[in-house]
Amino acid sequence: MKESKLHGHGVDIMLVGGKRNSEYFFIECKGKSYSRPAKSVNKEGWLNALGQIITRKTTSREIKSGVKRGEPNRAYKYGLGLCKEGAEVALKRIPKEIAKTLNLYIFSVDDNGIVEMFTPS
Repeated sequence: MKESKLHGHGVDIMLVGGKRNSEYFFIECKGKSYSRPAKSVNKEGWLNALGQIITRKTTSREIKSGVKRGEPNRAYKYGLGLCKEGAEVALKRIPKEIAKTLNLYIFSVDDNGIVEMFTPS
């Protein structure tokens, strides 16, 4: 696991390993805002996180050779770590087909620190 610093560049959490030690999980996190107009900030933070993941994506999603040629590459997984309000909006707004294509997971964190994971399907 590699975790970026407060003002560091790159994704917030990167997990490397898996079944074949060649799987990567990139997670972009957006914390809960407690400022005055926090309601709209918390509900739209997922959009910024998704944009950051898409702009950093440099790997091809298609396998180039072999038996599984043309299929999506599942070795790279992407995640959004969001407060509960933001995760609820993201689950409603991101189409399942897009989540499956990007291999995008959504992590919802409530005020007690309990994390719930939603798979691309």
